[in-house]
Formats: sequence, C-alpha cells, structure tokens
Amino acid sequence: MILPVVTGFRFSTKVMRGANAFLLRDAVVPRAGYSHYFVLERNAHKVAPMEFDAPLSVLPDYLGYFDDGDVVRLDKAKGAVRVLFRRASPHNTIMVTEQCQHYCLMCSQPPKHVDDGWLL
Repeated sequence: MILPVVTGFRFSTKVMRGANAFLLRDAVVPRAGYSHYFVLERNAHKVAPMEFDAPLSVLPDYLGYFDDGDVVRLDKAKGAVRVLFRRASPHNTIMVTEQCQHYCLMCSQPPKHVDDGWLL
C-alpha cells in the first residue's frame, strides 16, 4: 500500500483522509478517517491504539524525518515501511518501471523482459 504522509491538520475531506496516513506527533490525535496512523517509538507511550479507527504502526526513531507530503510504501505482511518520496529532499528520482515498450530512438533504456514489480 502506497500512502502520502500527513503530519498536520491541513484541511482535508473524509475521502482525502482515507487515502493518507497520519504521523502522530506530541500525542495530538487527529480527526478520524485516515487509512493508517504512524507514531515514533519515542512517542508511543503517549497514545493508546484503541483511540484510532485504523491500524497504528510504531516507527523507529530514525524515521523521525518523516514530514508532511512524504510518500511511503507500507508492507503489512513484512511489517516494513519504505520511503519512496521525500518532499523536502532535492534528490528525488521516480522511476516507475523499466517495462516501457515504446522503443523510442533516443532512449538509452531498452525494455527488459524481467518482472520489476518488486521495485514498487
């Protein structure tokens, strides 16, 4: 599941909240409706999982750089979180797939016949 991360109380509709994850900071509980909630280990003792209407994941403190607008991949089966896009980073690169089959003359990346679905 790929989710944008929200850290503040910017205006959002219920539909928009359902497509986002909320990062809890300073034990402030947001409005209901987010698809997932994150809390850092250092703040985990301040929240009770029963307060939320969606799953709550405790993140290691080294992921404290998460910020509003970042995009993460959540793998519930493996219990893993991967940062795909950091809004504040000047070094973002997005390569969705190497499976393009347009055969452009100027392209330096011809299509590969391998399954690269794991990249996402």
